[in-house]
Amino acid sequence: MNISAAVLSLVLTGCFGLVQGASAKPSEKVPPCYGPKRWATQVALDHMVDAGLIRDSASIYRGDTPYFLKTELLDSQKVGVFSGLEFPTSEVYRQIEKFTVKTKEGQSYEVLTVTEVSFVECSMAHLATVLLAPEFRVLKTGTSILKEKK
Repeated sequence: MNISAAVLSLVLTGCFGLVQGASAKPSEKVPPCYGPKRWATQVALDHMVDAGLIRDSASIYRGDTPYFLKTELLDSQKVGVFSGLEFPTSEVYRQIEKFTVKTKEGQSYEVLTVTEVSFVECSMAHLATVLLAPEFRVLKTGTSILKEKK
């Protein structure tokens, strides 16, 4: 499914606020928080189960190995610095990852994740999960750790 950059930007803006160039190449040194066994991908798979798209992890895994899971980092950009009780002071990056997963029955899904990460922690903010195919649906909206506290 091909989605226009304008619609994608609008969705990501709704999920996180400011998003710049989702198709930009990531800089050379970015937090290693993307990939099949990383937090964002695994939580997004849980969001798919919660949404009733897949039955459970047995639908996509044979033991510890997925039937088909391909991930791609679309963008990773520094968006600020965070210091707080939960984490040491660190630079915060917004990472946008796209992955494709197939169930053992052959159903294919394309999913987009957006999260804020650092070199210290890969789960700094609540993950935004957007289903791109076979239908377009926002499964979970995310939050920013940089959001002003009231």
